Amino acid sequence: METISTLRFDPNRRMNRSSQLAAEPNTFVDNLVLYRGLWLPVEVKLNIYTTSNLEDQLEQYMHVDKIEHEGMTFGQDMLWLDRVLVVDTEGLYLYTGGTMHYLLLWDDFKSEQDMLDALDARLDAICAW
Repeated sequence: METISTLRFDPNRRMNRSSQLAAEPNTFVDNLVLYRGLWLPVEVKLNIYTTSNLEDQLEQYMHVDKIEHEGMTFGQDMLWLDRVLVVDTEGLYLYTGGTMHYLLLWDDFKSEQDMLDALDARLDAICAW
């Protein structure tokens, strides 16, 4: 029997997931973003450079068959496959199979609109692969 991996979004979950991310077919992600019509998992960290096992955690989000969110199920045709948006207190990154791509640092922008414009351009470039 084939195991289907499911990524679940649970906004009420408050437990430490580092010990919960064993080789289970179901795992949890911090948030989801709907970007250009497809769901993109988002992982929020205090600091990506001091988080242990971050790559292992992100890899589990990359190869899912579906995402369940608020009673709805989204299959692979509704997902950004092999991509995870990562946010920390310094900036925003996109993880793609072993590579953490720098998108922007929060301190580089004077206005929210400048940040949104830069983010849109950078995400388009990376997600176009």
